[in-house]
Amino acid sequence: MVVLPGQRRLCRLPLLVCGVVFLSCGEGPAPPDVVARSVYGDTTVGGLETYILSLPERRRQPAQGQELVDWRRELLEEMLVARRLAEEATAADLLATEEGQLFVRSRWDPVLTAHVRDHRVAERVQVTDEELRRFYDEHPEEFGHGPQIRVRHIFKRTTRQASADERETARRQIEELHRQLQEGASFIELARNQSESETAQLDGLIGRLDPGALGPEVDRIVWALAEGEISEVVSTPTGFHIFKVDNRLEPFHMEFSEARSRLRRRFERQETEATLAEYFDELRQASGAHYDSDGLDGEDDTVLFALGETEMTRGEFLERILGLGFNEQRSVPLREHLVRAATQELFLWEAERLELGDEPDLAAQRERIEQTARVELAYRSRRRAHLEKLEDSLLRSHYEKNAKRFQSPRLLRLRILVRRFAAEGRQWFELYEELDRIAAGVRAGRLDFAAEASRSS
Repeated sequence: MVVLPGQRRLCRLPLLVCGVVFLSCGEGPAPPDVVARSVYGDTTVGGLETYILSLPERRRQPAQGQELVDWRRELLEEMLVARRLAEEATAADLLATEEGQLFVRSRWDPVLTAHVRDHRVAERVQVTDEELRRFYDEHPEEFGHGPQIRVRHIFKRTTRQASADERETARRQIEELHRQLQEGASFIELARNQSESETAQLDGLIGRLDPGALGPEVDRIVWALAEGEISEVVSTPTGFHIFKVDNRLEPFHMEFSEARSRLRRRFERQETEATLAEYFDELRQASGAHYDSDGLDGEDDTVLFALGETEMTRGEFLERILGLGFNEQRSVPLREHLVRAATQELFLWEAERLELGDEPDLAAQRERIEQTARVELAYRSRRRAHLEKLEDSLLRSHYEKNAKRFQSPRLLRLRILVRRFAAEGRQWFELYEELDRIAAGVRAGRLDFAAEASRSS
């Protein structure tokens, strides 16, 4: 039983919506399982428990330091306020409004598409232990490594075209740093403040390297160092280095019993992606949907996807993408964004065709979504009514006191040129030198950044 200290104590609940809840304060005895009485009827222990179970998991227990009785009283108040708001929404038929329909769709569509994905796609994904074992046996390099070293360096840059004087200047600078290291200076501090490598911001850390990663001549020198030992000055075509070996890593081998779960996740992800692509094509043909990914290179009125009354032009699609967060926009290729948008519409079509919304579990979820929508829509309606009554003088005063909150920060539009040296089989310093040449050309006005990025990024 929920124990609240007296019916009269409930009178002091801070109501969120003025005039919504009128609690009965000690007017006659209440049945033993009733925790609150209001104009909406009695609230029982079971009713409150049901409401608590409908909340997100993080709210199903008191916050740290919160008394149990205070937590239950807080949730009781929320439940009564939500009940009143839901009644207001029902009376005004707010779910039938355009705002209501959009609100419900925004929460119901993901439930349907997830159900199609989980039940129609996941059931096709089959990964056996035999497949995993065969891959494990055929790719031993993925489940271990030979000896490795963790290396840092300090670097003074020259170029292949540098004059003898320029190289001599760089050599004298690096030799001075080497002298300071021998006298006890911090390698990390000098790497961070004096190195002309992109690794300076990582305190000179190049990373964990396999034999051969630095080229034969440099490799021979670095692999001869003991842990913590510092090399002499090493000359390369791009400049001068001082290397330090942080530590050596012994060869490692992962047993199949440990690799199995990781492999299964990878294989299931790959199988899911392949199955999604097949299912996408099946649904597109079955529904007769129009899909044109090449339209991304067309005009804004080019139709990229159409199914029934749903139509998405290039302009509408790009506007949708701009509404995403910065990382989400750029971490996924544009065509993949289009595939995802089209897949969602096809999954909704499939859910309707299969009448999935009539399944008991989904129907219950739909009812919960609609109940949440009623509360939210009634709250929005009350908020708008309240804001309409505010006087301009009050709004002006708030604006002037909080002017900075209404100012946009300075925004920068950036371009980037990226080269992935690991995929090209070239030494990192060769690609760094090429990028440095491009950067110098752009700064001098000889090269166009956009053109170089289009050519080689």
